[in-house]
Amino acid sequence: MTMFEFNQLDELEQIETFWVEGQKVGERLGKSSRYVLYQVNDFYVEIKYNLVVNVIYAMRSFECESPYLDVYLLPIDISAVKQQV
Repeated sequence: MTMFEFNQLDELEQIETFWVEGQKVGERLGKSSRYVLYQVNDFYVEIKYNLVVNVIYAMRSFECESPYLDVYLLPIDISAVKQQV
């Protein structure tokens, strides 16, 4: 499935798709929200949950070149990774 095809689905089909086909790859907390990032094929789906009632109230899809991915990548410390020669 492509991101275009995903975006053509209704909301319930999108939710089923990221639950069944997606891999959870990140999570972060906002002031009043929890964000969970899933990879579905070659694109990402970010789910925004309300912290009080723990329900989805926003969803967006984007590709790997998107700046939306940066907030998940910045906290990753790669300094301990050894360079292979």
